[in-house]
Amino acid sequence: LQLSRLMVQTDSNEHRQLILKTIQSTTDAATLKRFLNYQGLNILWSWMVDVNEYPASLRGQCKLDIITALQRLPISTKNAVEDSKVIKVLKKWVDNEQSSGQQ
Repeated sequence: LQLSRLMVQTDSNEHRQLILKTIQSTTDAATLKRFLNYQGLNILWSWMVDVNEYPASLRGQCKLDIITALQRLPISTKNAVEDSKVIKVLKKWVDNEQSSGQQ
């Protein structure tokens, strides 16, 4: 709960990176599950939407850190990802990468 509250309050890239590293290094499945129960995916979605506001030099690393954190989470259903809109942003990122790679 405290992590989720902290995530809502932080808006600096540096603090977000630290929080993402904390999620990535957490090994306790119960803790990660509680994070999901406290709207963790919705918070990550809001961060994903904010990535485009970062300087171009930071965007790639921010996206990678978010994706790595998402991989650590014990997401049990596809519905959770769809309901949080995370999947839509991920698809948009992939489409943007593919279109920029073709140019």
